[in-house]
Amino acid sequence: MSATRPGGEGMHSACIQIRLPTSLLKAIDRLRSLHEPAISRDEEIVTLLNEALAARKPKKPEMPKGRAAGEPEPKVERLKRFIAAEDWRAAFKLAASLPRLGDDRVAIQRAQEAITRPDFVRELGRDPDALIKTGKDVLRRRWGNG
Repeated sequence: MSATRPGGEGMHSACIQIRLPTSLLKAIDRLRSLHEPAISRDEEIVTLLNEALAARKPKKPEMPKGRAAGEPEPKVERLKRFIAAEDWRAAFKLAASLPRLGDDRVAIQRAQEAITRPDFVRELGRDPDALIKTGKDVLRRRWGNG
């Protein structure tokens, strides 16, 4: 298709076809049926687009209390759950990976080593049962009643 500018120079433009959603087409028909001359062409387009966008707006996901949707459970919450269930292997493994254990770090790491490799701990001359008991006491004191 070609068009002519006021200056007389020719210019070429392409014809673009756009598929409109049925909700937008219905809104256009509804507006045309009203035959309101007070609405300008630009206002009509803005109104139609706003209606179409409102019809296609996605629902907001329901957020669990305290966390965003899809957000993993915090380590401390998992640790408290492991302690309550007395899953000591998982509790020691998770607790040993926490960054700020302070004075309890050695007790927790030794308890994890004792529960994972008791023979190695015996070779070092330590009692694995005593280390595990100390580790359990530390976990209960810091993160729950377990």
